[in-house]
Amino acid sequence: MVRKFVEIIKSIRETPQADREVVDEYHAPLVEEIDSTYLAGSFQHRMLHQAMWFQTFVIFNGYYDIKVADREFNEKRNGDCLTQRERFNIWYAQTYEKGKIGIHADSVIKRADLEALGALGKHLEEVVIAV
Repeated sequence: MVRKFVEIIKSIRETPQADREVVDEYHAPLVEEIDSTYLAGSFQHRMLHQAMWFQTFVIFNGYYDIKVADREFNEKRNGDCLTQRERFNIWYAQTYEKGKIGIHADSVIKRADLEALGALGKHLEEVVIAV
């Protein structure tokens, strides 16, 4: 499992510097592999999806310095109400945790709901996050 995780991370880092259509086509089989290999909501599953979100953020915003990209991923930019991390948390909760039962799912959903409420004044189910 560790080898598979490392292979997927490597593939994510090799995402081509291209437009959304090409990046989405490149990521589609990786999403399928992640979703079929790791349990949704597991640390590995979430981390791989976040790595993909981050890599896309780096590409579409033209970052060359990963430290700057990482800092800005966690900061509100250009009048945005949410950081990219918060956007990811909300998207992940809506996509993979909604409707699941358990302490972990409840925690993820509650945190995303609080982030949405605090930044946007809306509950999780009222927010639409575009990937």
